[in-house]
Amino acid sequence: MKSMINFLGIIAIAAIIGFTFAACDTGASPGGGNETTTPAPGESVDNPVTLVITKDLGDFSVGSGWYVLLQEIEAAGLYVNLDLSAATMTGTEFNPIPAINTGKNKIVSITLPDVALSIPYIRWSASAFQYFDKLQSVSGASIITIGSGAFHHKTSLTSVNFPSVLTIGLDAFLGTTGLTSVSFPSVSTIDGAAFAGSGLTSITFPASANINWENPFAGTSINTFTLTGSGSLSVIQNGRALVRNNTELIAYPTASGNITLENITSLLNFAFFYNHTLTGANFPAVTHISHGAFWGNQNLTSISLPAVTHIGNRAFYQSDNISEITIAANVMNIGGWHSARIYDFITHYNSQGQAAGTYTFVSGAWTGP
Repeated sequence: MKSMINFLGIIAIAAIIGFTFAACDTGASPGGGNETTTPAPGESVDNPVTLVITKDLGDFSVGSGWYVLLQEIEAAGLYVNLDLSAATMTGTEFNPIPAINTGKNKIVSITLPDVALSIPYIRWSASAFQYFDKLQSVSGASIITIGSGAFHHKTSLTSVNFPSVLTIGLDAFLGTTGLTSVSFPSVSTIDGAAFAGSGLTSITFPASANINWENPFAGTSINTFTLTGSGSLSVIQNGRALVRNNTELIAYPTASGNITLENITSLLNFAFFYNHTLTGANFPAVTHISHGAFWGNQNLTSISLPAVTHIGNRAFYQSDNISEITIAANVMNIGGWHSARIYDFITHYNSQGQAAGTYTFVSGAWTGP
């Protein structure tokens, strides 16, 4: 305990002393009753102690100041709100040693050092914040790059604050089901699947942001895209759908029922990924459907594509209930890896000389046009 007090400083001393005194209180009433004992500060994830660290974290290697801090947190056994904003470190990349788990499951919130500019990509199978299993909140005033997979599957995470971030990497917040609303006022690049499978229902970012090759919001429940400033991005369908240059549909996570999008000419990869409420779609001007656009749309039963020229791989993968397709003539570019029913449709379409029209699935077979 003595080494912990020396390392954490005066504020930590106050927290530990407070815990010591509180731990001696049985919570019993003066009359000797058996009232419920209130957990002392730090004993519960709902009542963490605040630790403000001003020491040097070093280079994040084993034996560094950061490593020692994690050991001390583990030894104390207290849940903490960790404020590193005034801490120093070697370099500008905050790399919390993802290979070790010591002390990390006691950190409820963390404020990164003001000198930290980036969170690194580690590898596909491990996030930078691996083992932070109780982490609810994270912020970094100066962070400009969030690396790929940095927080993937941090299901406890409910709040993030990165006001200066410019780049959000691939899968950065993948599967963060506790996140429901976020704002990135300065972001300029959002990579594919950055928020896929998260709990988001709303998000705010600049209209000038660059969305890379696939839908960053696939499999979410976003019903409000809020864009700031001007740029190539805009919203349609009462803010529920995100488009680029007024013609390319990037994401429409909460599309439901039967929809008609008259001005859309192309669908980005995974535009409707795992949508379970869309039942019918009419795209009179769409020519290009990208990879996985309707992947997992189990309730989609009809689709109209009278102008289409290209259908990408897995565009209708696991979309097994489509029974009506309106399609253009001579669609030569139809990729693979669709549902069995779509494969049967392609066979029938080709047998009909790729004629334009409406095809229907009746009694286990395609007919038409």
